[in-house]
This record gives sequence, structure tokens and C-alpha cells, in this order.
Amino acid sequence: MSPSVRGGTSRQRVGVTGDMRPDDDLYVKWRLKDTGKVYEDTVDLRSRLPRSIKNQSIYFIIDGEQLYVYLISFETVREDAYPEETLEKMYAEMDTPHKRAFRGQLRNSVVMVYPQSKKLYPINSK
Repeated sequence: MSPSVRGGTSRQRVGVTGDMRPDDDLYVKWRLKDTGKVYEDTVDLRSRLPRSIKNQSIYFIIDGEQLYVYLISFETVREDAYPEETLEKMYAEMDTPHKRAFRGQLRNSVVMVYPQSKKLYPINSK
């Protein structure tokens, strides 16, 4: 058992990489400390992911009562997606755990696959 689990806490963000069967579901159960209320959600990844997720990772974040699942490419989509000064400004504005989760992926393809599907980064990729 990990120290965080033994201590009654859990990580707030988790990334999963490696081989996954395309018919897998993602099951997440969490408790809000403030209210003690327990939530759980099951996401059918088979209908939301491409057949192969080679060189990509599945990343999820829990924000209060909501689960968010992302597919992040390991490969840079566009080196010039953002100039360095723009990246520095964006990094400074990343002031929440949800925003900070993607600091290292601003030049990579980041797609929200749950609760909705939409491309997040890079914004100006072609």
C-alpha cells in the first residue's frame, strides 16, 4: 500500500501509460474531504479512444464531483505552436491543479475524451 493511501490521502491526478486493451473501462471512485461524500464513475474508453493509443497516455483529473479524462500525445505536434514568451505567460497563468496538469504538454496534442470530446492543446495547430 502506498504511503498516501496509508495516510488517508490520495493523489489528485493520475496518468496511465502502457498497453491497454481497447475494450477497457476506466473506473474511478473518490471521496471529497470537505463533505465526506463518495463518488464513482465508469467511462467506456472503447467508444472514446482510437484503436491504438501507442505513444499516448490516458490522464484523468478529479475536480470536485466531476471526472475528466484526457488523451495526451507523447510526440510534439508543432515545435512552433507557441513562442517561448507565450509559453512563459501561459505557465504563469496556470494557477490551479487542473491547469497545471498540462504544463508539459502545451505543444502536444491534448484531447478531452470525457465528459465531452474536444481538442485543448495546441490551440493553433494545423
